[in-house]
Amino acid sequence: MENSETEASAVVYSCIGTDEDCYADVISTASLDSIVGDAAIAPGTYDTIRMETCRDDGYTVKIKADIDDVSGSDYYTSSENVLIEGSGTPEYATVFFDGCSRNYDLPTELTISDGDTIELKLFVNTDLIAWIDAGGSDLGGCVTNNAGNALCVGYPDVAPAIGNTTVTTEVYRINESGSDLTAGGRIVLFVNGDDEIIGGITRRLFDHTANDLSVNFDTPIKCISQNSGSDTYILENYGSSRDSFYFRMSAFEREDHSGTMVDAEGTEYTYHAVKVN
Repeated sequence: MENSETEASAVVYSCIGTDEDCYADVISTASLDSIVGDAAIAPGTYDTIRMETCRDDGYTVKIKADIDDVSGSDYYTSSENVLIEGSGTPEYATVFFDGCSRNYDLPTELTISDGDTIELKLFVNTDLIAWIDAGGSDLGGCVTNNAGNALCVGYPDVAPAIGNTTVTTEVYRINESGSDLTAGGRIVLFVNGDDEIIGGITRRLFDHTANDLSVNFDTPIKCISQNSGSDTYILENYGSSRDSFYFRMSAFEREDHSGTMVDAEGTEYTYHAVKVN
């Protein structure tokens, strides 16, 4: 945990062991539930969770899957050749990511005093987190096989919560054309039992009819706050640094709607949101 202003920090959890020991299966509830521990935290005020995922430069994600391509082709993942066309037994393919850390804002500032016991939970959403690109890709989070087909994985971003909290998700598909068929991004909001948004993520959406969006949809939501006297929200995702953003929506609604978003340079774009659930 960190204080973003003073940079005071405290380690809540650290994996001890080999790289293989420290892989976590983000699809398995049992695997995620096993990542628990107690930590002594210095008294102070904290507003950010910082996750560090590297011991060297970058980190790897392993993924095992069967893929049904829209063209009618089948693929399965391979440890040696990433993707193999046809039917077979999937193996873990390895995908490399640049970068070593991600920041996630706590829903509210957390002040810890001597003697306090605090429960911290991290929630993850893996829906549509991986895709294939038949044309290959040199993006981080993608690996291309000898046939020119790329396997790509989105960041396994999380939303932190304090206390014995349970959450549900609200998912919105974002397009710029007015047609949901062209949606190129998703916003996933984590909502607690009091219908309060505690965090969220933005993620690119890959589909054979999708159009790329004008702004980056690869990062967690940095801040979301309700406008005074309104059912709308100000929503920003993280940019290339803690103090920047890739897009800001000033009147986001928790239902189907149209609105505008701006990038860090102030360029405005019209978007359309379709609530999936």
